[in-house]
Amino acid sequence: MSFKPPIYRIPALEEVDGLWPGWASSLNHSLRQFIRLLQCPVCSNLIQDARALPCGWAVCDACVPPSYMRQDASWPRNRLLSFRCPILACRQTHATADSSTDFVLRAVVDAAKNILDTAHDSVKGTRETYYQLYLLSVAVVKPNVHIDSSLKALGHPQPVKVPGPAGKLVELHSLVKQRRLPYGTEVEIQGTPQETPNAQASEDLCVQKLDDELLEAIKKAVRDHLECRICLLTFFDPITTSCGHTFCRPCLEYLSDAELQGTLLMCALCRSKLSMRPQILAANLALTRFVNFFWPGSVPERLENAEASRNSWREKHQNIPFIVSPVVFPRSTARIIVSDPKFIPVVRRVCQGDRFLGLVFSIRDALAPYGTLVKAVSHTEPSSDLLIVDVIGIMRMFILECHKIEEHGCYGGRWLPLFDANIPCQQALEVGELTAAGSLSYVSWSPHVPRIPRSMRQINATPTASLIKLCYDFVNRESKKMTDYERQRITMVAGPVPEDEALFPFWFARVLPLKEDARLYMLSKQTVRERYKLCWQWIILWESGD
Repeated sequence: MSFKPPIYRIPALEEVDGLWPGWASSLNHSLRQFIRLLQCPVCSNLIQDARALPCGWAVCDACVPPSYMRQDASWPRNRLLSFRCPILACRQTHATADSSTDFVLRAVVDAAKNILDTAHDSVKGTRETYYQLYLLSVAVVKPNVHIDSSLKALGHPQPVKVPGPAGKLVELHSLVKQRRLPYGTEVEIQGTPQETPNAQASEDLCVQKLDDELLEAIKKAVRDHLECRICLLTFFDPITTSCGHTFCRPCLEYLSDAELQGTLLMCALCRSKLSMRPQILAANLALTRFVNFFWPGSVPERLENAEASRNSWREKHQNIPFIVSPVVFPRSTARIIVSDPKFIPVVRRVCQGDRFLGLVFSIRDALAPYGTLVKAVSHTEPSSDLLIVDVIGIMRMFILECHKIEEHGCYGGRWLPLFDANIPCQQALEVGELTAAGSLSYVSWSPHVPRIPRSMRQINATPTASLIKLCYDFVNRESKKMTDYERQRITMVAGPVPEDEALFPFWFARVLPLKEDARLYMLSKQTVRERYKLCWQWIILWESGD
């Protein structure tokens, strides 16, 4: 099994390209593509106060449905205020905290509209043109509709009076402003036929020149807005964070070593905490299409640079030594004692270099498939044959291959980052278990505990928020039974009780007198709910004396 880093997703300019007849590749099609970038896929009007959705689409702020408090999930409590996605191709439930004002798209749309409005107002006189609307396959917004290989005309060519020779781009923009051009339709515009072919050709060239000049002006106006504030290049696979700022996905991933800690990644501009890891955030479709429209040639080069950066990250963090150690959890500190003379020089070089080290765990004389990437904080050498290293857990690892390097006395191999499932998946897991147990009536944003679960079946029927409350209450009860010395000793070894509910199970597994295989089992869990279920099983055994 080989190392497979994440694949960058580059959405196409239009998902339904190739379904249109031959004329669709003409200038009409290109201009219609651009105008569609300025339209809201819900109301078909020009986007007003653009709002980025977690699924990658952007709509008018007024087109976002009202929020409601979810009753089918209980954790995390700050993400229960949700709304149903207005995009028919999605229709998922999104947390309100994950959608935000799309500052970049708002600036880009405003700049384009200002130029088009100015061009519309600058021409004088009127001329009669004809436009023909065609039904574009609505697979973009209605996935269940059958896709036809040809376009269906919506009527006979209709004459419309528009300002003088302003170009087809302005005419399309006018149709949108008049609310006569739905998002899912194509349009073909033809001017009034001239008396001679030469006159007709001359007018067509003039109109095309006007359109080209307008597009070039818009391209210059939006160039600065479509630059990433980290790499200062045009966006590549852009993602919009929950705070409304947009960056290239590779830039946000490799901004610093903070991305190794998953939930601690911060926005590069406002330093607010990201709600989800960049690897699982959906690309901003609107900004991706803007970049692909104006700078299609930049995508292959940027993709090559992203691959190079990704390979650099892989080489940096894949080629690290492994040592066998007790289980260390992410975000927790530990002290490692190295006494093997062969391995002391290797660890010393690590501590003096990038300080990254892999910990693997031995269960019943066999290496477990899970480990922890740690970073050396400090090290001391009390004697020539002893090295003490203080480390902090960075992230969990899934060990693909591990083999002993005889000349160094340590292990080496290949591994993959082991991240938690994203929040929507964790909420879906809770809803599924509660539905199967017939206990959805217990779910609420309030951590009310309907009953104390005493069996695995009852645990599965308990909301996540209730399990969290049960575990914290148990710790508070036991803490009151301890002496001051015992409480201080626990704080010194494992730290205070974490306020972050996602980290509590790791702290709890370190405090309890457990076997290493039990701690390793906790390390392998990829959802918060599963970890709290395991904590409560331990509590049941503790209270029963087992």
